[in-house]
Amino acid sequence: DEFQELIEGPVDLLFCNLEEARSLTGKHDAVDCAHVIHNHVPNLALTLGGDGSILMHEGRVIPIEGVEVEAVDTTGAGDMYAAGILYGITNGLTWHQAGHLASHAAARIVSQLGARLKNPFTPEEIQELLN
Repeated sequence: DEFQELIEGPVDLLFCNLEEARSLTGKHDAVDCAHVIHNHVPNLALTLGGDGSILMHEGRVIPIEGVEVEAVDTTGAGDMYAAGILYGITNGLTWHQAGHLASHAAARIVSQLGARLKNPFTPEEIQELLN
């Protein structure tokens, strides 16, 4: 109930994982969860672990593929994913491009030990990812 009250407030973008979305909505399917949550918030980023994510923006479902890597440590994956989305949308990328960048950022952080990125993206790498 507290979480429900929170998203009824002035929330522009909600990040959550599938377990949280299922708990909030009572639904099992990720897309069903996304639609229910999107009825309450204008923008949603629903992470699906190695299976990628689902973005909801302006009523559209935007599926984002996961990036296959060998996961060493998942610490920081959600934060790095959120950073990729926020970097993208504040720098003029489309939601799909921002999601693509976020997936790569999360993949990079889980492929190393620790939550601080040892090999940050260069501007050139970001451009290459988007092309």
